Amino acid sequence: MTASRKLAPPLRCDPERLVHAPEMAVLRVLDEALEAACFALLAEHPSLVTEDARRDDPATLRFAQRLIRRAALMERDLRRYAAAVDDALRPVASDDPSELPF
Repeated sequence: MTASRKLAPPLRCDPERLVHAPEMAVLRVLDEALEAACFALLAEHPSLVTEDARRDDPATLRFAQRLIRRAALMERDLRRYAAAVDDALRPVASDDPSELPF
């Protein structure tokens, strides 16, 4: 794995959303921390930007690559969770005429 990660926009964390999904505040912090950790690992191991770690590389380089891969998976799942929250908070349209607002 090379470090050609595309930066995703931060998880939405506005007050209205937090009223209904307060866990999003902590998940936003986690998302930012994962990104910062990956940047720090890449700064320490710049060879990971262009190539994969090899079996004979130092353990720190191999584990840095593993952490970056797992962070990418966690970031993907955070975005999927945020999308699921958005879906859950979206009003459901009703076919019942008695529920019309007029």
